[in-house]
Amino acid sequence: MGFKLIKLKSVNSTNLFAKQIEKAVPQPDFCCIYTDNQLSGRGQAQTVWESEPNANLTFSLILHPKSIAPHEQFYISKLIAASIADFFNKEASHFWVKWPNDIYFNNKKLAGILIENAISGKNITTCIVGIGLNINQTNFSENLPNPISLKQIHNKTYRLEPLLKQLINHIQLKWNLIENRNFIQINELYFNNLYLFRKFANYKDATGKFVGKIIGTEETGKLIIETKKGTIKKYDLKELSYL
Repeated sequence: MGFKLIKLKSVNSTNLFAKQIEKAVPQPDFCCIYTDNQLSGRGQAQTVWESEPNANLTFSLILHPKSIAPHEQFYISKLIAASIADFFNKEASHFWVKWPNDIYFNNKKLAGILIENAISGKNITTCIVGIGLNINQTNFSENLPNPISLKQIHNKTYRLEPLLKQLINHIQLKWNLIENRNFIQINELYFNNLYLFRKFANYKDATGKFVGKIIGTEETGKLIIETKKGTIKKYDLKELSYL
């Protein structure tokens, strides 16, 4: 298994660079844009992804799903996030996907994912998957509420490029679930790795604090929570806080 690797000394955004080269010349699946220094990394909902130069993995993958409709795009997010959590759980447990697609170790954030899709007709034609992983960084900005790195977890320094290649190979192995539209197995992988799935926990929404448990997601990506009183609630991004 292999993939094209484009390594940049520095770049504003690997996602933006990936979109530019894909527009100029269509790239092979799993073409990876990787940089030592991302100057303007982006996260979900216009947030910023901060990363110390030469310490972490900041990269984007170019993918071309064969038969995924726009309303099914959350399956791509599920597959990518769950594959990453699954990869790190090979070395140790307690890595999770925090809905919708952040990667956590216990209750601290290890990685963020930003997926941008291009749509033509009834299908998604190109998928740019931006991933930021805290690997060897140990000092973080006070603006970040709960970051953690692999080095802090395992007390060792990682070689970045070999780790990147191993991770991409692992995602490649799972990608056939998308190509085969095996949504049942994607859901199984996702919920097996989902933070607080079917466990009662404290949350807060526009109506106040409550106790509930995650019982699933809608196809659109909305999170479904059942309160302790038996009420079913559904949430879009930024409509729910974990306490």
